[in-house]
Amino acid sequence: MRVGPKKGFECIDVSGAKQVERLRAALIGLAGVGEDYLAAIRSSNQFDLVAVADSRSEVLRKHDEDELRTYEDYRSLIVEGVRAGLDLLFVALEPFQAIEFVELAAGEGVAVFHKTPFARHVEEGKKLLIQFDEKGLPFLVARYWQVEPAFADLANLAKSAGRIHTAAANVRTTDGSDGWRGDAARAGGGVLLNGAYEQVDMLVSLLGLPESVYAQCSAATAPGSPRNYDTEDGALMMLRFSGDRFASVTAWRGEPEPCWHVALVGDKCSVDVYPDCLTKSHRDGREEENHAVQEVNRASVAISAVEAAYLSVVQPARPTAREHLSTLAVIEAAYLSAKTAAPESPSQFLA
Repeated sequence: MRVGPKKGFECIDVSGAKQVERLRAALIGLAGVGEDYLAAIRSSNQFDLVAVADSRSEVLRKHDEDELRTYEDYRSLIVEGVRAGLDLLFVALEPFQAIEFVELAAGEGVAVFHKTPFARHVEEGKKLLIQFDEKGLPFLVARYWQVEPAFADLANLAKSAGRIHTAAANVRTTDGSDGWRGDAARAGGGVLLNGAYEQVDMLVSLLGLPESVYAQCSAATAPGSPRNYDTEDGALMMLRFSGDRFASVTAWRGEPEPCWHVALVGDKCSVDVYPDCLTKSHRDGREEENHAVQEVNRASVAISAVEAAYLSVVQPARPTAREHLSTLAVIEAAYLSAKTAAPESPSQFLA
């Protein structure tokens, strides 16, 4: 689907000859990454932020002096926003909080940009996609690593690194098991889905859908102690791809400091991706390359990509929801494998 502005707005062509009206946007969810989205949307030259919503009145009170309409009820923001000509809804909520409002936006003809993960499992994701497809609406999902300039070499990984035969991701988060994170019905999963999603997405996007997934999950509860949550604190996942290629993912939550690292070993060089840089170690003796991340606010990079995708300017990004179904399928296969103690195929969830 070609992503572009709604009728009544002109696209900028590659020469920059045409002008585009600022598109009316709203944001639901002001906690965590929502605060970063708020700052990034406000600084955008293409989006006019007209309303925000959060279910907690104490959070909204912080914006009493802003020239924004504020809502405690997400449904009211969407319905009233549609009457005012809302073009795009930014969603910074967890799937269990957001799904009914994302469905409402689709029904009302409003495009959506959703943080990751946008769904708890493949079937939930498919259900949402059908509704946007039926309306011919863009449903965009964040993919920060794909649009971060320092990670640009990943777009041509096969050319620069050669055949990637081994990869590994290691993720540590500060999140615990409190609240929704410890409730599998609401969270959909523990640290794999709600901690290591971005790194799993990177591996699946770069290497393709694995043929099989084998995983083990564990809880940090001390032996003999009662466990009052049912999501995993730690996970180990082995991915087997075609052509004798393999990747591993280890993830753990509850650490004092967050960190992550993805290593990609290719015929020509090894590539290491960290939160603040990408390094390439060449096998022909050339000096190591280091590409540092310049933008502190990751949301600014994501919002810039949304501008490109939604307005179809030069080098449009493609952070679409459909591309994320494979990642959800891999994580769903991992959870099944942890129960069956056997390798599972992600393709069974995509059929």
